[in-house]
Amino acid sequence: MNRPIACFQRWGARFALLGAWLGLIASAWASAPIIFVQAPAGAIDLTEPYSPQARYVDGCRIVRLVNGDIQTLTDDFESALDPEISFDGAEMLFTARRAPGDAWSLWRMNLGDLEAHPIQTGVENAISPRYAGSLFHLNDASPTLRLIFAAPDARANALALFACGLDGSGVQRITSNMGDDCTPALLPNGRVVYSSRTAFPGARDAFSLLAVNIDGTDGMAYAIGAGFTRYAVQPAASSNETLYFIESDSPDGLGGGALASVSQQRPMHSKRLLSDDGTFLDPCAIDEGALLVSHRRDGDEEPYALLTMDADEASWSSVFASHEWHCFGAAIQRAHAAPSGRSSVVNIEKDAGEIYCLNVYESQLPDVSGLQPGSIKQVRVLTAAPETGAAWLLGDAPVEEDGSFHLLVPANSPLAFQLLDSEGNTVATQAAWTWVRPGERRGCIGCHEDPELAPPNRLVQAVTKPPVKLLTPASRVVLEGKEKP
Repeated sequence: MNRPIACFQRWGARFALLGAWLGLIASAWASAPIIFVQAPAGAIDLTEPYSPQARYVDGCRIVRLVNGDIQTLTDDFESALDPEISFDGAEMLFTARRAPGDAWSLWRMNLGDLEAHPIQTGVENAISPRYAGSLFHLNDASPTLRLIFAAPDARANALALFACGLDGSGVQRITSNMGDDCTPALLPNGRVVYSSRTAFPGARDAFSLLAVNIDGTDGMAYAIGAGFTRYAVQPAASSNETLYFIESDSPDGLGGGALASVSQQRPMHSKRLLSDDGTFLDPCAIDEGALLVSHRRDGDEEPYALLTMDADEASWSSVFASHEWHCFGAAIQRAHAAPSGRSSVVNIEKDAGEIYCLNVYESQLPDVSGLQPGSIKQVRVLTAAPETGAAWLLGDAPVEEDGSFHLLVPANSPLAFQLLDSEGNTVATQAAWTWVRPGERRGCIGCHEDPELAPPNRLVQAVTKPPVKLLTPASRVVLEGKEKP
């Protein structure tokens, strides 16, 4: 046989097999029920500024689409949203209330007999429930599965993220920002990616993608910086490669904007704009490269409709549309892999945690990276005043000659840092809040360093000494300003 012809035949057979395999995958999810929210089109003003709570209005319902037929799953509720499918595909978490004016709460439903049970968290107006992986402490008899949800935090007058057991027990707040922390999504590695609102004095209003462990430790920026728009919301992770999200400089009231993605391996350096043809909302990864997403065309008065989309080709096909209902928050009713579990060092009997920095001169900030070693003399730690968000002085601590510092600070409190020179002048300010959890030992390589940097293997001066204790805030206001334009 002619070798080129044989080669083409062999590759043709391989492509045929690949096509058949992809067809099986496509048919597997295409035949699975799609569960999504229908919200009355007239109840949501899309011209209002974006708020993560704008969708929680009267009259929403969760429906199931099977072979073109719609079944309402939440007839017993005045309003219901946020469907989240269990790992075995048999149950659904959701947010609901029985009557207008009731507080929002979390529920669990068997998707066979549609019997619903409340999840008793003791937290009012809990929303956005997500199944998380298991959590394990060294003294635990066995790992325990966790839920992540958002709820108002009275101290910050904003949403925070919380974690609890599947039955609602053991609730702990896991973020300590002063702005909204919302729309959590679980990565395959067990970390939580979420959208966080900047609420630092003088900082411009924005939502960025951050990540944290399910016990609230090791919080850090996930996809942020140059190349990202002012608002990045509604993250959704695929099984191993991609994180989808919505981005915009001026989102609509529900957060709608362009559809974008990053690689889960290099989220800071892999952003792709997938489509800005219209306005997108609530991506849901089906398989790698395929997703469900809600969409409206620019200038169209019609409500959001549900589509399937090939992210690589930026092509889509209609799934469901209505003149009367916004359709969003879609999920596939099928079994799927649970994220990895996480171990935890959090000890809720403690009221402080440690934070250390290896070298403040390791920085991407021009004002810092060009400084001579030894020129930074102190680190100033700020905390947030309750409700007002003003930056109060927590205290100053020395920076060692090698650029390191080591602190003991209050747990579960918003913290920010300033670098001071020999005259006490501020050289750089961290314009965002961070925190440590009780018993956590949190380390940084530098000050706004390259997030892909690996530290040198050396023992820095500060960690050879006991941490400097900065535990009692003064009422002195260090920063209190208006939002930047």
